[in-house]
Amino acid sequence: YTVAAGTGLLSDGVKPVALLFQSQHEEHASIEAATIKKLGGTPVARMDKYDLGDLSGIKTEKDLLSFALGLEVGAASAYLSLINKFHTAELIPVVGGIGANEAQHAALLRFAMGEKNPVPQAVVK
Repeated sequence: YTVAAGTGLLSDGVKPVALLFQSQHEEHASIEAATIKKLGGTPVARMDKYDLGDLSGIKTEKDLLSFALGLEVGAASAYLSLINKFHTAELIPVVGGIGANEAQHAALLRFAMGEKNPVPQAVVK
């Protein structure tokens, strides 16, 4: 989202939302790392750069928001699919809470894109 905010593609109303999402993703990483350490594990090191694939087709704000929506929906689904794999009281609320926040991000992106129903399902899958 930091890169997206610097592209010039985001409108003044959307750019602060992107930066909010970025700060929340950083908070997710901190919470995950702290929880893993608390449980005696070693968190995965943050990468300097992530391969997001071919971004050459992103030319407009809607293109950028559509791309971000795909990432947010994927993240929400991934976190929520992991809940049943954890059996500790410390991990379940972290994973569930982050998954729910990713779903909130997806809903806000849909709203920013002008979709008539930014919450298309009663249950996030």
